[in-house]
Amino acid sequence: MILGPILGAEAGTSVGVVQNLMKGRYPAMPNFSVPVVDVRDAAEAHVLAMTMPEAAGERFIIAGEALSIKDIVKVLKRDFPAYGRKLPKFVLPNWLAGIASRFDPGLKLIAGELGRDARVSNEKAKRLLGWKPRSEDEAIRASAESLIAAGLV
Repeated sequence: MILGPILGAEAGTSVGVVQNLMKGRYPAMPNFSVPVVDVRDAAEAHVLAMTMPEAAGERFIIAGEALSIKDIVKVLKRDFPAYGRKLPKFVLPNWLAGIASRFDPGLKLIAGELGRDARVSNEKAKRLLGWKPRSEDEAIRASAESLIAAGLV
């Protein structure tokens, strides 16, 4: 999930999740986790990989900690309390999310990922590129702040 500040009036897919959470479009949360990275850090890693000779021919995972939707909601609730009443409060059991995915296109996209261990390691990027990503909380906050500034929530 690539989060962080948006450039225009479009939220995109990943930041769209934060937007929908803040707008109260989800009555409950699926038990879904995904690695998070700030868009600015992804861009920096691409530049480093293209310009450092030691990176030639290498592949890098540019993602951070795998956060659940519940983790993202916790950050939004803590840092943007004005939106707290719109944020979902309940986690859907996987079996119920599976049933609901028949009727909800968003859930249908992630149904196969429910309950999956989404952890990855970005240690190679840190070691070889000297890459220092922002925290996942900062990426979430930057998404929310830019959505608010753009009038999209």
